Amino acid sequence: QPRLVEVGDAEAFGINDAGMVCGEERLSQTSPTEAKVWSGGSSQTLNANRTEHTSARDLNGNGVIVGYGGANIVDHDAFVWPSATATPIVLNKFLPKRNAPFVFLQKALAVNKAGAIVGTAWTGDDYGAFLAIPK
Repeated sequence: QPRLVEVGDAEAFGINDAGMVCGEERLSQTSPTEAKVWSGGSSQTLNANRTEHTSARDLNGNGVIVGYGGANIVDHDAFVWPSATATPIVLNKFLPKRNAPFVFLQKALAVNKAGAIVGTAWTGDDYGAFLAIPK
């Protein structure tokens, strides 16, 4: 039978083979969400830099975490945290200046062991899926 652990007003979205879990936590019903990782019985809020609402959606075996953050629940930028203690990287900075297929990358939703990231993006008139492959 599995051991169940309560972590409060939180949602968990990803787990890696080391047992590290990622998700989001809300301290109250009116507070913004905070991207979190849980490991070994403790939790850590991920550095969100400038944003109020953040969510960690997936992580790989190397501890790379992906998610998103923004000033409100609707307006997001896709993030990657190279580690649980790192400052997030906004993936929009990698969009080409001209002829980009997307206006912005909204949510990073999954990352594989090679570091490839998938998520949702805004094309200018609709949402689409993106795949970001590290060099």
